[in-house]
Amino acid sequence: MSTVFVTNIPTPYRISTFNALKAEADELGRDFSVFFMSRTESNRNWLIDEEFAFPYKQWDMPAVALRGIYFRFSFSFIRAAITKADHLILGGSWNDLNVVVIALLKRMHLVKAKVSFWTEANYLTVGAQRTSKLKHFARRLILRSADGNYFIPGKMASLTLERWGIGREEKYVSLPNLPDVRFDKNLATWHDQKGEEPIFTIVARLDEKTKGIENFVRNLGADRIRKIRLNIIGSGHDLSRYQNFIRRQNLEKHVFLLGELSGDEVVRYLQSSSVFVLPSFSDPSPLSLIEACKIGLPLLVSDRCGNHHECLVVGENGYLFDPAEAEQIIVAFDKILFDRKKWADFSEFSVGLAKKKFNSKDVLRRLASYL
Repeated sequence: MSTVFVTNIPTPYRISTFNALKAEADELGRDFSVFFMSRTESNRNWLIDEEFAFPYKQWDMPAVALRGIYFRFSFSFIRAAITKADHLILGGSWNDLNVVVIALLKRMHLVKAKVSFWTEANYLTVGAQRTSKLKHFARRLILRSADGNYFIPGKMASLTLERWGIGREEKYVSLPNLPDVRFDKNLATWHDQKGEEPIFTIVARLDEKTKGIENFVRNLGADRIRKIRLNIIGSGHDLSRYQNFIRRQNLEKHVFLLGELSGDEVVRYLQSSSVFVLPSFSDPSPLSLIEACKIGLPLLVSDRCGNHHECLVVGENGYLFDPAEAEQIIVAFDKILFDRKKWADFSEFSVGLAKKKFNSKDVLRRLASYL
């Protein structure tokens, strides 16, 4: 049976996953390929320094962005997807026009292939909270066109699909996102720089609307931020906004914008960090949280991050907060800073969770069995 993964653009973690999946699929005698709709998107750019070792085809569809949704369409893409696969796994956004057309064709019995969805559904994201009766109807119409499975990263997606009335629980296949293999090689390499200034690190796109970095710093206030060094790794359209904010708050000696880094550089920065922070307003299933967990970092994370259910146990390896509640941000920050003597235990707990829930070999072998 031939399986085709349909997704929007290549990303480093997907390339790493598909490369490793190719080896697992070959062992099981399964065949798969990947169809990418576009090479990149305006607000999503990565340094990809890994070869594509799996079969793939890439279209370069022009995409028009409207309120965070990309509109693109290709007859040749849809024709290739529905004629060359026995099993289609639809990734990207449920409302991508190509996905919508394939789903509707499936409902009209014009697609013979089994259709599954690869979805990071999270009802707390900005997009999901902008809802209406029409959107609810359309989402159910598209997602319920599947006659296969729903491949989801964890509990948040399961709760969300149940909330939306989509699919049956036995059709949910939990397969967490997997970091680049570099993070497997660097498992449990964290160590506390005792006696030195604590280093808190954020790895996120510079987009205040979704990542809430300025909101986090502003609510903590300059006095608290001056107790730590805050490294921010990532690029994005809000770079100048953050530069100006840091300057106005006189935090140039405490908050550092490090820009887009390679995978190896991110690993090195996380290894030398004390605590990983992710203050997102909207984050379906952030891979950076799993990366930090694998390296063994204590965690200070927004409860809007979909995979916090899998990565964090409050009081055992870090703390959660609601990014819309200033008091919660302050309390969580003060707790983790006060708990410095427990950071080694937090680190050990993070690594234990990573070994149990994010073992790449186990996850990929399970995914390959569904191809």
